[in-house]
Amino acid sequence: MKKVFISYKHDDDRYVNDVRSIRSNSNHPLSFNDRSLEEAILNEYGDINRRSPADAASLPVQDKIQLLLQDSDKLVVLIGDNTHSSLWVQWEMDTFRKFRGERNILMMRLPYSNGGVPSGYNSHDIRSWSLQYLSDWINT
Repeated sequence: MKKVFISYKHDDDRYVNDVRSIRSNSNHPLSFNDRSLEEAILNEYGDINRRSPADAASLPVQDKIQLLLQDSDKLVVLIGDNTHSSLWVQWEMDTFRKFRGERNILMMRLPYSNGGVPSGYNSHDIRSWSLQYLSDWINT
């Protein structure tokens, strides 16, 4: 069974359910590492850690996400209007690339979006929104 990690800016989470719908086909052998962390990582004050990946305080969050990325065969990046500015999407892409390379990363532009890609991925193809293409790509 293939495992897919979905990286996206949380402003665009309404499209994640569309991606998950691929799984409703009983002949489709895949699962998603598509959830936020099951339990939030809290700081020393008991608040949710919302630090950037560059902040040492975010290491517990990185550790948990890195395990999900290592366990994934493919990475789907949903490109919305502000994805290019998400430090966490950038970090997830960079981290996944170390494990599986760029050919296992698909960037898919959300409908009605004109947003750009995270730094370092400008030469990577961005596909138009197509659940059929996504399903075919996952199976390759």
